[in-house]
Amino acid sequence: MKYEPLKEKIRFLRIEGTSENVILGSPFMYLHDVKSAVQGLLEDLERAKRVTCDENKKAHLDYCVYLVKKWFPDAVEEADADE
Repeated sequence: MKYEPLKEKIRFLRIEGTSENVILGSPFMYLHDVKSAVQGLLEDLERAKRVTCDENKKAHLDYCVYLVKKWFPDAVEEADADE
């Protein structure tokens, strides 16, 4: 699956049928956009871990993966143990 970054994914609620550009509430992003960006980030980190030979860098990348999973638990799709 191709994941996408969060660039230009901020949305605003607007009043339908008016000529005015009225913004309601706070800006938001759809969950599927956030999940896609987080999964893409984790995929890139795992790829970087596989291609590096430096054990110190691998440890740092492992920690980065841990932090992403800690701070975005609902956006992380863990692979099943059967896969």
